[in-house]
Amino acid sequence: MALTALSALAPAVAHNSRAAGRLVGPALNGGVNLYIGNGPEANGFYVAVVPGSWLLDPAGRAFLAERFDRPRISLAQADSLWADAAVATMRDQPLRTAGLWLQKMRLHLQGWEIDQLTTIDGWTRAAPALRALVVPYALLVVLGLVGLIGARRFVPGRWWALTLVVLLAVQSVFFVVSRYRLALVPSLALLAGLAVARVLGEGLPRGRQWWPWLVAVLLVVPWGLGDIRRDWKALAAANEALRWAEVGAAEDDDAALARAEMLYREAVAGKAGGPAPWLGLAMVLNERGDKAGAERILSEGCGSTTQNLDLHKQLIRLQLEQKRRDEAFARVLRVLPDHPRDADLLHLAAVLNEQAGRRDQALAAARELLRWHPRNPQAYVDLGVLLARGGALAEAEAIFRDGLLVEPGHPDLTVNLARVTEDLAQ
Repeated sequence: MALTALSALAPAVAHNSRAAGRLVGPALNGGVNLYIGNGPEANGFYVAVVPGSWLLDPAGRAFLAERFDRPRISLAQADSLWADAAVATMRDQPLRTAGLWLQKMRLHLQGWEIDQLTTIDGWTRAAPALRALVVPYALLVVLGLVGLIGARRFVPGRWWALTLVVLLAVQSVFFVVSRYRLALVPSLALLAGLAVARVLGEGLPRGRQWWPWLVAVLLVVPWGLGDIRRDWKALAAANEALRWAEVGAAEDDDAALARAEMLYREAVAGKAGGPAPWLGLAMVLNERGDKAGAERILSEGCGSTTQNLDLHKQLIRLQLEQKRRDEAFARVLRVLPDHPRDADLLHLAAVLNEQAGRRDQALAAARELLRWHPRNPQAYVDLGVLLARGGALAEAEAIFRDGLLVEPGHPDLTVNLARVTEDLAQ
């Protein structure tokens, strides 16, 4: 089994190590996960410490590039930076790190279903028959822990117990979410079988034989987790809302959109972390034709969360769709100083400044976009067009050619290069 696992992982490890220039694992997310579980914001669960889009930039490379004043951060560099920051915190606060590790060991065994991503309540509401098929995690853990204590009498059970303990110890170095607990289920199920077999063979425990059961029950009770459970319930509502919103948008199903709106409002009321619930609710309202409601929600979200850049940008897009250019321009100018490297804001600053007759400011924004995002073809389009409109045709031609080296065949760059070349030839 070990050789099979190594042979499956070896190609990814070799490829990543060659690309990174050092030995790395099969995925370059160990550093950020270590930071999430041990950084200053850590509480044992997943916490949103990486600004920006988790889907588009899971390693937080844009945030790190701005923080360390670099034009670009690779995945390998991001992995190292997050790991270094995590290790520094762990060294400075060893007792807190040890306490967090013990807390995460306990959280792996909590009886309540962590439904932030695995929205079990939502699934059973949609399909009630699933309630007959789901074994409560609390029951599985109680029986599994009792089986763990008695596994020393059964040789295969010792290996099951060792597997469970190693998984608990290693995963608790990072953080706890529902999908990480799923890895424990096979070992817990086998050990639970041992506990049931012992009861069937020896009868119910008597006297001191009750202590393993009592310890197991006490471990699964979520002591002192009221606020966290409230927050994760809100996150679960947001994740379930996302699924219904996607169904509603794809199938033009207003009932699904209405359900998504209800769930998103529940998430917002529960103060789910980050801008995602606000963005989702605004998207659903916009999809249902309530643009004023969407704008109101985005404005409220901007004042309710510190990670509000995406909310501001969505509000700007909504205002531009409604031809309210002056309001959008004012917001761009207000938000840009706080996020001077954001590609979307710099692009909008270049375009809107040009439309407002502020040519020098437009050129400055376009040059900043190219400076910080040299792999973004839009940066070459913006700067080249502005130069061409100002009569600097030769400089514009060079910019368009440089952009096509970055992204060959880009339609806007190709068309603009042809126009500039034709103008130069006349």
